[in-house]
Order: sequence, then C-alpha cells, then structure tokens
Amino acid sequence: ELEAIFARFSDEAGMRLTGAALGKLRVFLGAAYEGRDSTFGNGRFVRNYFERALERQADRLAAFPDLSPELLSTIEETDLPDCL
Repeated sequence: ELEAIFARFSDEAGMRLTGAALGKLRVFLGAAYEGRDSTFGNGRFVRNYFERALERQADRLAAFPDLSPELLSTIEETDLPDCL
C-alpha cells in the first residue's frame, strides 16, 4: 500500500523512478512499515518521504547547466533519503 501511495504521488507529479530507486524505495518502506508505531500514518508518511526525495533531486540537479525534461522527471536512488 505504501508503494502504491508513492506511485500515485509520482504519477501526479509526472515523475518516474529508476529501477535502483524503486528497489531502495521498497526496502525503505518495508522497514518503515515493520517499525511503525500507533502514530504511523501511511499517506502522511509517504507524502513527507516523497517531498524529501524531490528536495534531494533538486539539490542534485542544481549542478547541471542544462536540464532536460528526462532529468527533471527522474528520481534516482540517491534522491531517496535513508530516513526522514
């Protein structure tokens, strides 16, 4: 369910994940779900994670002089944080 929520946010933003990013996402979300407590909220948690990934992507792309639509719409493994 967490992955589906992330996919919905990605689709709505016109973003796509690389294969490596998808693998990291699955590991991270699985661990987060296993370690959840009574305050864990699926949508809120995934939205915060997605927004953090977009911030990291923007930081990574800041060094590029020419940004193609493909670069702007791709979330790479390094864009996904290891924690929130």
